[in-house]
Amino acid sequence: MTTATIRPERTGRVFEQTVCDIVRRAGGVVRCGPYVGPNCFGTPWHVDAVLDNAQDYPSGLIIECKWQESDGSADEKFNHLVDNIAGASMPAIIVIGGHGARVIGKGARPEAIAWLRLIRGSPS
Repeated sequence: MTTATIRPERTGRVFEQTVCDIVRRAGGVVRCGPYVGPNCFGTPWHVDAVLDNAQDYPSGLIIECKWQESDGSADEKFNHLVDNIAGASMPAIIVIGGHGARVIGKGARPEAIAWLRLIRGSPS
């Protein structure tokens, strides 16, 4: 008997699509995967989504989605994501899914989530 394994990249893409679907159902005009400029390394940066019709963000709002269900590197990439956002031409939000805190070694580290909130003054 073989067991199918869902690759983390696939789970992340499902999460991104779910976030886009929720925003669309709420009346948002969303572009998935657009190029928004160079990233912090100077290479092309394709974000998860851009919300184009938010009244408070006339230039658009970048939506970056990070999913981490088990031990992995998603939360270790937050610093690069923050650097990318700092150089972006529009504001951004980060949507985090999966286990919000490590439970028996799973999910994003609570310290990483706390760091994101601290450096950008985001709500809990």
